[in-house]
Amino acid sequence: MSRLFTFGCSFTSYMWPTWANIIAYDKELELYNFGLAGLGNVGIQHRILEADIKHKFTPDDKIMILWSSFSREDRFDNGMWKAHGSVFNTGSPYNNRTWLTNHWSMQNDLVKNMTSIIYVNKLYKDNIIWQGHSFTPYTNEAAIFFDHSEQWDMLKHFYEKELPEISWHMFETNLPFGKLQDSHPDIKGHMQKVKDWIYPSLGWKIREKTLDRFTLFSNMIEDFVIENDIVTNLDPVYNYIHNNLYLRSDFKDLKKYSRNRYILEDIVI
Repeated sequence: MSRLFTFGCSFTSYMWPTWANIIAYDKELELYNFGLAGLGNVGIQHRILEADIKHKFTPDDKIMILWSSFSREDRFDNGMWKAHGSVFNTGSPYNNRTWLTNHWSMQNDLVKNMTSIIYVNKLYKDNIIWQGHSFTPYTNEAAIFFDHSEQWDMLKHFYEKELPEISWHMFETNLPFGKLQDSHPDIKGHMQKVKDWIYPSLGWKIREKTLDRFTLFSNMIEDFVIENDIVTNLDPVYNYIHNNLYLRSDFKDLKKYSRNRYILEDIVI
């Protein structure tokens, strides 16, 4: 039986259902969601190999990848990925002038990200059924450090020749569920991405049952957020989803597709 393996950052795996969960439910595929909040494209490359080592991809397996932004620093330590998102994010341990000046360059971001994407496509091209970017590739997130030069243009041209055509949609948004101070699409936003972007490229059409189930799930979260006047503290939202909605008998069909994967799982010594 076909399995669906999905990879990306928090736009792929989050506290509420994303495009990955919606597609797995819609196509009734066993979901192996390897998305991880804050992860960059180098980390995504590593997680794809991790999934292959653990679960042994077969010709029937389907891989879908939502590539992340280029300015991420992926490091593994103490049993987990240290994924802080962009090095320019507020709160990132790398967002200080000393580290950025000594260790960051746009050329380095370009080479390591393009290499990761090319390697994955060469190794797993027979399994990849869809991939996209959740940000504009090569985004300049800090003009004062940007080293756009002739060398950079040469490198970009060199690597682009080996890349398949990968489209992008901006995933960052405002006020999910009408009120939350968060940059992630809510469930209806993810359904829109599936309907208008992902499925058209595959020639697929989403089932009405899928739209109805996730719309109901989304509406209940939105009602909870509004009734409890939740704006910035996402913990009550997480608890409501995972300790309430997913445990309800009428949402057990969605819970089946809600599990995320972590690196130390399924490792036998």
